[in-house]
Amino acid sequence: MTTPRLIAHRGDAHGHPENSMAALASALESGIRYIECDLQINASGTLVVLHDADFERTHHCKLSVFKHVDGQEPELPTAKEVLELAAQYPDATFFFEIKHDSIDHWGDDYVLEKLKPLLASIGGHVLLARSAKFLAKARQVGFRSIGVIVREWSDVVRVQASTLEPDFLVVNIHRVPDGQHLWPGRWQWAVYEVCDIATAAAWGKRGADFVISEKAVQLHQQRQALPQ
Repeated sequence: MTTPRLIAHRGDAHGHPENSMAALASALESGIRYIECDLQINASGTLVVLHDADFERTHHCKLSVFKHVDGQEPELPTAKEVLELAAQYPDATFFFEIKHDSIDHWGDDYVLEKLKPLLASIGGHVLLARSAKFLAKARQVGFRSIGVIVREWSDVVRVQASTLEPDFLVVNIHRVPDGQHLWPGRWQWAVYEVCDIATAAAWGKRGADFVISEKAVQLHQQRQALPQ
């Protein structure tokens, strides 16, 4: 059994707006060294840090991230700004999830073209996506560390993972049947959303190497306070 390491889900999303520079910086300042954030490609072709394909949930604005309207688009952190922050913490690893909305909207090749200028900086970090096909292409253009978001717990997906051999598999804890262990393989497992240290420990027993949590800062503090 391992004690799963903590990944801050969209940064310190419990203490700050998710995917904001404040949330990402807060998680790093707390001592957490694994951070997850989401990437979309906006109408201007810029990689921005945003989970949804629109701004309704996060900014109370129904505008699509793929539509440019002067004066109406909320200001968002860019991937470039996040990588500049990451460079201040050389022992930190970021998990950049390129969202399926952007891949579906723009296509694999366009998204990879936008990601390639960041390749030298992202090289020490992890590129996540739902699509194994997209990640296979990403690996071909030079992304060294990749992770698949597992959307279905099935033999078909397990075979796809075995064929690709990603560095990470990421799954929602509610997609894994009760009592089952995570599939063994050359990859490492990260599971989400985990909100307490008891659940984190339980998933360690089932094979998780990492747990992803919006409350990662609080869990980190609770772990620090435990008797050694």
